[in-house]
Amino acid sequence: MIVDDAELPAVSCGDDQLEVLLHALKHDLAPWLCSQAPQAGVATLADDIGFERCHAEREMPGFRQELLEKPQALGGLVRPDYLAAPAKCTQGSRIEGLDQVLDQHPLDATTAPTGGPAWLIDPVGGDPYGGSFSTPAAVAGHRHLAVPAGFVRGLPMGLPFVGRPFAE
Repeated sequence: MIVDDAELPAVSCGDDQLEVLLHALKHDLAPWLCSQAPQAGVATLADDIGFERCHAEREMPGFRQELLEKPQALGGLVRPDYLAAPAKCTQGSRIEGLDQVLDQHPLDATTAPTGGPAWLIDPVGGDPYGGSFSTPAAVAGHRHLAVPAGFVRGLPMGLPFVGRPFAE
């Protein structure tokens, strides 16, 4: 069955999504670098921050690295504020988001444009980010398969299909 008017509620995770991502970066980067990029010259998040500071003129002429420095200052994975964050993300993106739509209609999968076309970096005005269909799937832990769907102004576009975990 195809349903043309299913509306996906906005992901309602607030700052919890960023909390989870920052903790994951801090605690997962070193093992990833060790296994996937042992020749990188940096082995930890602290190493990367130090490298960027030493080479800031070349590596970051128009930007800072606050999203690298913020997780470095975080505590461990057993902090109460962190422990509550994944559950809030699951509630907002899965239970009150994708699963609600999949249950309501009942669907095996849903699809929508991943997002608008890529934009040019604007170091003065900021990026014109307009949201993304991949965010609810990623936060919910749902499968997300994108297939090529053509080009807009020479840039590739994808059409994602999102289904429940382990429902392949």
